[in-house]
Amino acid sequence: MIKIITGDRDSGKTSYLKYLVEDSKFFNGFLESKKFDKDGKFVGYNLIDIETGESFEFITTDMTREGRKLDKFVIIEEGIRKGKEIILKGIDKNKILVVDEVGQLEIEGKLFHDEIVKAIKSEIEMYVTVRKELTNEFIKKYDLDSREYTFIRMGE
Repeated sequence: MIKIITGDRDSGKTSYLKYLVEDSKFFNGFLESKKFDKDGKFVGYNLIDIETGESFEFITTDMTREGRKLDKFVIIEEGIRKGKEIILKGIDKNKILVVDEVGQLEIEGKLFHDEIVKAIKSEIEMYVTVRKELTNEFIKKYDLDSREYTFIRMGE
């Protein structure tokens, strides 16, 4: 079963997942965590490994940094590598896999796409967050008609 947590930006998708996985040994995967500077300005995202609690820099607004530039962000290669490792590690465990969040890049076949395909094919139970406007594309891209899935809608 794949549970798709969907909603608009900042509708509480990640907060819901944080609550769900808190103090639970039944989940693995990663959550995204927003980063802010000392003045409260948004500066990017970290990935949090649910199993270990480790945090990895994933996306920054600092355009001088090395990585994959995308609009007003830089995606840090080490964060991509760690995210892929966490998903692949999660497939091999007898736990529920969490991927926060599947976005436009995955739908375009980039970033964590290959690992998500492996996870879906493995038939492991999963929770994924997907922005509302990408939900239909996500279902089509990953051929979810071949898997059982349900929606958890946030902010509606």
